[in-house]
Amino acid sequence: MSLIKRLFGPCTILLGCFFTGTLLLAQQKNSPEQAQVDSLINVAKLLFAEDSTKSRVFAEQALEQAKRINYSDGTTASYRRLGAYYLTMGSLQKAKYYYNQNLQFYLKTDD
Repeated sequence: MSLIKRLFGPCTILLGCFFTGTLLLAQQKNSPEQAQVDSLINVAKLLFAEDSTKSRVFAEQALEQAKRINYSDGTTASYRRLGAYYLTMGSLQKAKYYYNQNLQFYLKTDD
């Protein structure tokens, strides 16, 4: 087994490759700030099954950044990701809150 696999594990290597590729693709379409939000959301998606708490943290960071730069696609995606997290954790009220925030934001921006 190679040193990299022993130190970091196959999931980390896969995550790093995906994160790098996603960041490069996102930067071609969006501003660097939007690309960073997109990457945070993608990492949250990838971590969801493996470590849902880390997934939530990345989604919260994405939401904070998306709001700061007024990035509507990033804001709605973050709300959906957080809704999915809380739904999976059994926190139905929090899940409902984030899904409703997503809906209200979407209706308000009319994108």
